[in-house]
This record gives sequence, structure tokens and C-alpha cells, in this order.
Amino acid sequence: MPPTHSSQLSFFSSLWHILYDPLAFNNAGDPLIYGFPFTRRRTSNVLATVALSAFIYDFSKRLFTQLLAWALSSSQRKRRELIQQKTWAANEIVIADRRKRKVARQLKKIKDDVKVAVENTIGFTELPFSLHAHPRLRIDSVDELMWRHARAHDDLIWKATLLDLEHTLLADRCRALKKSCKKLDKEIERTDETIQDFLASC
Repeated sequence: MPPTHSSQLSFFSSLWHILYDPLAFNNAGDPLIYGFPFTRRRTSNVLATVALSAFIYDFSKRLFTQLLAWALSSSQRKRRELIQQKTWAANEIVIADRRKRKVARQLKKIKDDVKVAVENTIGFTELPFSLHAHPRLRIDSVDELMWRHARAHDDLIWKATLLDLEHTLLADRCRALKKSCKKLDKEIERTDETIQDFLASC
């Protein structure tokens, strides 16, 4: 016959009674041990309580050990991920810095080209008029040459502006990546301290 709801309540009530007061059962005429009457029922209750307490202690210890192992594994995995992120950021810093130096060299070359182009244009316009009027150098050729100089000058200025903007963006990216690396270093340090605490608790 399956246990009824009332019998289950009675069982749990008795179990709680044993946990709360293992020596609650007292029968008159029982032999005294150090002033306490001990019957077979009382002895079995004490043994059951001790066994249940040992089981609860062992279960709690195992659960704590498993939780500690899980927390340690999670912290170690987080540390590996942080190190990977820092490695990626460091590589990006190297790439961005290399690209920034390349852009700086290109920008310097363009500025030098602009300076030379301006000097050539000024020098050409300052040539004697008789040279301008040379039969082999017609006036339309002079105008076309001046237009080409101006067009090349504008192109160089535009390219220099773009390179200067790229150089600024790369510098900002390097600063942001270095700041991110510092944050990752602090996070890795905190994770290391947490791991050491977990290992000390084992």
C-alpha cells in the first residue's frame, strides 16, 4: 500500500524531530548511561542522526569541492581568453604603428613633392618672356603646362590631406588599443588573484 500524505508528513516530522533532538524519546525504566536512559530505539535514533549528519557533511563537502573546481576552471578559462584578447590587441598595435609610420613617410614625400612643384611653377613663371615665346614653346603649350602644374599641385594637396587624416586615425587607434591593453592587464591581474584564492581554498 503506497504511503499516504499524512504518513509522509509524519515521517518528515519524525525525521525533523530526530535532527532537532536525537534524545527526545524517553521510556520509563530504561537503563541509565551517565544519567541518561538509553533504549534500543534511542540508540538507533542517535545512530541514524549521526549517519544522516555524516551524509550531509560529506555531500556538502563534495558539493563545495565541485563548485570550487568549477569556479577555478571558469577563472582559468577567462584568463586564457583575456590573454588572447591582449595578444590580439598587441598585434593590432604593431600593425597600426607600422602603418602609421608608412603613412608618415608617404605624407612627408608628398609634402616634399608639393614644395618642389610649387618651386617649379614659380620658377617657370619667372622665366624671361622671350623664352616663353620660343617657336617650339607656343602659348597654348605654356597654358597647358601651367594647368598641369596646378592640377598636380591640387592632387598632391588632396592626397596629403587624406594621408594626414589616415595618420590621425591610426594614431587614435593606437592610443585606444594601448588603453585597452592596460585594462586587460588589470583584469588579468585580478583574475590571477582570484585563481590564487581558489587554489588556497582547495
